[in-house]
Amino acid sequence: MGDDVLLRQLTKERLMEEAADRTGLSDFGETGFEEGLDVLLASLHKTVDALSPYGRTCARGMPLAALENRLHLTENLRRNPDIAQTEIREPVFILGLPRSGTTLLHNLLSLHPALRAPLFWELQSPATPRGQSREDLIRNTRAGLELQHRNTPSFRSIHLQSAEGPEECTWLLMNELRSFLFAFCFDVPDYVQWLLSTGMESAIRSHRSQLQRILWRRPGGTLVLKDPYHALNLNEINTVYGDARYIHLHRDPAEVLGSLCSLNESVRKLSYENQPVHTYGAELGALIKRLLVAQQEFQQANAVDGRSLDIAYSRLAADPVGTACTIMEFLKLEVTAETERRLTEHVAEFHQHKYGVHRYSLDRFCVDEEELVRELRDVAAGNPAGRTW
Repeated sequence: MGDDVLLRQLTKERLMEEAADRTGLSDFGETGFEEGLDVLLASLHKTVDALSPYGRTCARGMPLAALENRLHLTENLRRNPDIAQTEIREPVFILGLPRSGTTLLHNLLSLHPALRAPLFWELQSPATPRGQSREDLIRNTRAGLELQHRNTPSFRSIHLQSAEGPEECTWLLMNELRSFLFAFCFDVPDYVQWLLSTGMESAIRSHRSQLQRILWRRPGGTLVLKDPYHALNLNEINTVYGDARYIHLHRDPAEVLGSLCSLNESVRKLSYENQPVHTYGAELGALIKRLLVAQQEFQQANAVDGRSLDIAYSRLAADPVGTACTIMEFLKLEVTAETERRLTEHVAEFHQHKYGVHRYSLDRFCVDEEELVRELRDVAAGNPAGRTW
C-alpha cells in the first residue's frame, strides 16, 4: 500500500464512512470523540513513511475498530434502554506505575468469587454486534492475540494476556479516542501532549457506561479495574465513581522505566521498520513523573480514608498470595480456603518467567541514565507511601 493511499484512508470522514458501511449503523453517539480522532490522525500522518506493513494495517484498523464499537454501543443502548440502570457499586481501581505488578494483582483479585474483572474479549467488544455470539467475540480476540504473539514472541514474557483473562480497561477509553494504547503502538507525540492536556470527565463517563453494558450482558460481581494511566484522571474517576476503592502499588521508578522502555520497544517493533530507542528513556521518564505527581496530588487533596490502600511492589513480588489476601480483607471480603487455593494455583501456573525471562538494560534507552533515575526517585520520594518499594 502506497503512502498516498494510506493517507487518503486515514481521514475522519473516510473512517467514519467505512465504519458505518461495515456495521450498517450510523449513530456514533456523542461527538466528543471527534477531536481525539482528528488529533490522532494528524499525528499518524507524520509517521506514515516509517510504518511497517503491520503498522499500516493497525494505523487504520485501530481507530476503525473504535468507531465500529461506538456504533454498536449506541445501537445496543437504543435497543436495550434498561442498560442505563445497571448498577456499579464500589468498584476497585488498581493504581500504580506501568510495570509495577498491576497485572499480577489484577489477575489475583479477580479470582475472588465476589470480584469481577472485565475480560479481554469483553473490553474488545463491550457491546455485542447484532448477529454475533459470545463465542464469535472470543474467537476474534484470540485470533488477534495469536497474530501478535507470532509477530512478537517475546511479548508474552513481558505482559500476560488471554482472550478470556482479565485485561486493563484502557480499551474502553480507546473507543473515546482517548487512550495511551495509541501512543504505545505509534510515535505520536502531538497526540500524547493532547491527551495530557484534554479534559477526561466525558471519557470516564463513557467508561462507566460501557462497563454497564458489560455487566448487563454478563451480570455479577464487584468490578476490579486497572489501568496505570488512570492516575492522570483520578479526579474525574472520583467524580464519576464516587464510592470507588483504590489500591496503590509502589515500585522503584527506575526499575519501572527500564521495563516500560523494553515493553514499548517490543510493541513498536510491530508498527515500525526501525525505531530509535535512545529517546524512550526521556520520553517515558517524563510520563512517569506526570503519573507520580498526579497520584500524589490526588491523595493529598482528596479524603478517601477507608477507600485507599498502599502496597509495596516488593511485598507483592515476595508474597503474592498473602498480599492478595490482605487486600481482599481490606475490601471486607471473606478469604476462604478455596480462594487461597485458587490464588496459590494461579501463582504456580503463571509464575513470573513462564514465557521466558524479560531482560532489559535501561542504558540502551537513555542518554544520561544516572540523572534520569535520580530525578524519578526524587519525585517518588514526595509520597511517603512511595518510599517503600
